[in-house]
Amino acid sequence: MFKRASAVVASSHEQMTGDDRAYAIYTSGSTGKPKGVVLPHRGLVNLGYSIRHGYLMSVQESRMLLFASPSFDASVLEIFAPLANACAVVMLPPDPIVGDSLARAMADAKVTHAVLPPAVLAGMAEDCFPPAGLKVLMTAGEAIPSEVLARWRNKIYMLNARPNRDHRLPTICDYNA
Repeated sequence: MFKRASAVVASSHEQMTGDDRAYAIYTSGSTGKPKGVVLPHRGLVNLGYSIRHGYLMSVQESRMLLFASPSFDASVLEIFAPLANACAVVMLPPDPIVGDSLARAMADAKVTHAVLPPAVLAGMAEDCFPPAGLKVLMTAGEAIPSEVLARWRNKIYMLNARPNRDHRLPTICDYNA
C-alpha cells in the first residue's frame, strides 16, 4: 500500500493526478482495529470545496481552529478545508485550553470557524462564548445533548457532523435551517 518516500516524489517529468496519494492516517474507524487510510488529492480538494460552501467559508478571510490533534482523523477537515480555500489554520498553544480560556484564545486569534465536541461546549460560560468573530460552529465526535444545543443554537450558526449508518461519511445537520 505504501511506497518508499523516494518512489513517491514526482520527478519534473511526471504529472500528479487527482488519484495520487495526498495523505495517510491511521484510524480505528468503527471497527476498533487500527488501519491505514490513504486519501487522494481529489478527495482533499472535494472536501475543501464542499466545506467552503456548506460551512460558509470565505476564501482568504476565514480562520479555522485546529482543535483536534493532528494524529486524529478529525484534524483532516480542520487542516485541509481551510488550506484548500486559501484560508488560515489557527493553531493554539499545545497546553490543554478549555472553557473561558479557549473562548478568549479563539477571540484573540480571530477564529471564524471551529469544530468542537459537545462536551467542550457544555463547559463554556454564556458570557464568553461564542467569542467575537466566530461565525460558524460545527459539533462533532459525539451526540449533542439537547440542553447544549438549546443553549447555543440561537447564538451562533451551528452544524453537527455525525456518522451515518455505514460510518464512512458524516451526515451534516444544519440546526439553523
